[in-house]
Amino acid sequence: PQFSWVGIPNSSHRVEGCGDHELWLITFEFREEPSLEEKIDFYVKTLASIVGSEEEAKRRIYAVGGRLTRYTGFRAVMSEEMAYELEGYLL
Repeated sequence: PQFSWVGIPNSSHRVEGCGDHELWLITFEFREEPSLEEKIDFYVKTLASIVGSEEEAKRRIYAVGGRLTRYTGFRAVMSEEMAYELEGYLL
């Protein structure tokens, strides 16, 4: 996705497992601070590139971090393969 600001992936961390899919935390640093709405749009479009659609990405994202959390990024339900594919897509 193209935005006027750039999200730089920091890392992906497995939070916990749940069957075939696990809970992952994908963190970012932003050169310029986008609005919360812009961040959510970025996260949805980024995850959609891996899961196939924005609707599916919205179903998988269960938390978004920002100024009031210890992380900037999103938490999503995905397989380990998806997490590493996403990490490779962003680098």
